[in-house]
Amino acid sequence: LEGGYEHVLIICPSSVKKTWEYEMSFYLNPDDITIVSGSNWKDNKFTIINYDILDNFYTIPKQSIKSKEVSLDDSGNIVTEYKQKEIVSRNSSIIKAAMDKSQLFQAKYDLIIIDEAHRLSNNTSGRFKIISDLVKRSNPRGIFELTGTMITNSSKNLYNLLKIIDVPVTRNYSR
Repeated sequence: LEGGYEHVLIICPSSVKKTWEYEMSFYLNPDDITIVSGSNWKDNKFTIINYDILDNFYTIPKQSIKSKEVSLDDSGNIVTEYKQKEIVSRNSSIIKAAMDKSQLFQAKYDLIIIDEAHRLSNNTSGRFKIISDLVKRSNPRGIFELTGTMITNSSKNLYNLLKIIDVPVTRNYSR
């Protein structure tokens, strides 16, 4: 509220959606708060959604390409195989089609709050890919990552959280 944000998305575990709604109701008109569940969507000034259903409302633009793989067989002969591989598309028509059907992107939030952000420390997880793609493409004015859980496995886990909010040091991991 202090930052003047007018359209806020809160991404959190399912178990705390009601807690967010309850706490916000002390400061906001309850009619301005929506909890998204399953495939039911009603955009509002404050929208609360859980990690597990993000893919119902956001599509990462992907395309299939043929990838050449060269290896050696047991006899030492060079073997070339072509395999189908799915990648994040750079094709503008594929990106436009995906964003046109992505309700989270179309909502154009100016603030995204990610609660329990430590759940995004694995950059190969589906939730990390969806949230990082959404943040990058929607370019909100503010992004808050909240966590009370220490990240102890490796510095790479913290790096992944910092990458979502585009901290400059993450633009070149070798530094």
